[in-house]
Amino acid sequence: MGEGGDDVMRGGAGEDTLEGGAGTNTYEGGAGADYFYGWEGIDTVVFAGAEGRVLVDLSRDVGSADYARFFVEGAPEGDVFSEIEHATGGRFSDNLRGEGGGNVLEGGAGWDRLYGRAGDDTLSGGGGSDAIYGNLGADTMSGGDQAQRDRYIYFSAAESGVGAGARDVITDFQPGFDRIEISRLDADTVTGGKQAFDFVGTAAFSGTAGELRYGQEAEVTLVQADLDGDGAADFEIELSGLRTLSEDNFLI
Repeated sequence: MGEGGDDVMRGGAGEDTLEGGAGTNTYEGGAGADYFYGWEGIDTVVFAGAEGRVLVDLSRDVGSADYARFFVEGAPEGDVFSEIEHATGGRFSDNLRGEGGGNVLEGGAGWDRLYGRAGDDTLSGGGGSDAIYGNLGADTMSGGDQAQRDRYIYFSAAESGVGAGARDVITDFQPGFDRIEISRLDADTVTGGKQAFDFVGTAAFSGTAGELRYGQEAEVTLVQADLDGDGAADFEIELSGLRTLSEDNFLI
């Protein structure tokens, strides 16, 4: 049990209860079904020493979910998370899921899957080829700068807005390795059915729904999509730095 201040708590073996109290606290439960209660402040659960794949969901208990059988620590062991905002995985291929607030999820080594859910999240895949789902909110995402393919995956145009502070930011996108997957989006919202995007490079929008373009300004690269044909962006992603993109950098 912590009190005021910033505490570090390690449970060790067994079924432990770790309550941080006020402050910015860090928890490492170890083996067993542990209960992490963050109370006030910004709290982090760490699985750096995990001996297998980690499954963490900060919004619900997924220990009995069918896919939990593919993991070793975290939810499959019976861990419960309450008022925890941040999670860090280990050296295996982990699955970390946030909740409605602003979370920080760090995959570490391995081929990780990170789901930000709602809120303005910070998602870092680390080593390995990672799959990063920012979901709703203006998220800051990084796959790691190693020469391995990271994927940034979108289910809806609502997952990244237009303009600074509303759009997602990918800090280390590597053309030729990484890919932005937007094939689940309907590129043309004024036509029935579901259409794919038409990549037009750096050309301006022509007033045709479904166009996908990019441009460079102020040391960033903007990926933009016109979904309704009005010549203005309805969906936007910011890439840090000046990047030269091709259709191969997307799944459209």
